Amino acid sequence: MINQHNIPEAAELFTSAFYSQRDANSPESFYTFGVIDTDLVARSGEEISVSVKGKIINLSGNKAIADTGTTLVLVSDEVCEALYNAIPEARYSPTQQGYVFPRSTKVEDLPEFKVAIGDKQFVIQPQDLVFAPADKDNWYGGLQSRGNLPFDIFGDAFLKSVYAIWDQGNKRFGVVPKIEETQNLDPTPIA
Repeated sequence: MINQHNIPEAAELFTSAFYSQRDANSPESFYTFGVIDTDLVARSGEEISVSVKGKIINLSGNKAIADTGTTLVLVSDEVCEALYNAIPEARYSPTQQGYVFPRSTKVEDLPEFKVAIGDKQFVIQPQDLVFAPADKDNWYGGLQSRGNLPFDIFGDAFLKSVYAIWDQGNKRFGVVPKIEETQNLDPTPIA
């Protein structure tokens, strides 16, 4: 549609807001085209690359893309190690080819994990640090290694916590924390 010049230049954008079971009375996830839903945006602050349990990992010059087609968050090995070292009994599983941790882990025992985009800091919700059962005893983590990629990929595990603005006309990406009328702040059982 953009290439066909059917959309005014000022409206060459779309947004995404994803919701999950952790959102109380959650609305349906949605996209908007050509407009920004200002009821969902707020400002955030502080310049930090990554923070795990309050420990800052500076990633000077780190690059990342956001991708609605990627379920996980893919980050450097350094970030994976910092996160999973903060989760009791978490480990890299050669069989699963990724980080796993015990299914007995309670959501309140998961570390606070923040990523920065520009000078804004965003929390990945603890429930989103869990992707799926790896086996009968372990969860497969929602953050995994990016391997040899020269950039991080922020997939749905990140996008569920934010309102994302994809400005195609100006070739830029914006993201702000979602403001939700009601949000379930009680830990959701992950077992």
